[in-house]
Amino acid sequence: MKSKLSELSFNIIMRMVSGKRYFGEEVDDPEESKRVLKIVRDIFDASGASNPGDFLPFLRWVDYKSYKKRTIRLHKNSDRFMQSLIDEHQNTRNSSVKEQELRR
Repeated sequence: MKSKLSELSFNIIMRMVSGKRYFGEEVDDPEESKRVLKIVRDIFDASGASNPGDFLPFLRWVDYKSYKKRTIRLHKNSDRFMQSLIDEHQNTRNSSVKEQELRR
C-alpha cells in the first residue's frame, strides 16, 4: 500500500512538472523511468543519512563511506535529468512557435 501511494504521489508531482508518468505500469519511456526512480531513491537515501564527517571532522579528510563522492554523483545525475526536462520543454515550445509561424 505504501509503495502504491508513493507511486501515485510521485506521478502527480512529475505530471505537474513534466507532463509525463515516470512511476507505475503505464510509463511512456521505461528506460527514462528507471533512471528517474534511481535518482529519487538516491535522493531519499542521501537525505535520510547524516554525514559522519559533520560530527568528526577528521573523517572528512578520508571521505568516510564515500559520502562526498556519492553526493557529487547524485548532484550530476539529478542536474542532467532536470536539464533534459528543460531542453525537452524548450524544444516543444520552439516547435509550436514554428508551427504557428508557418500557419500565418
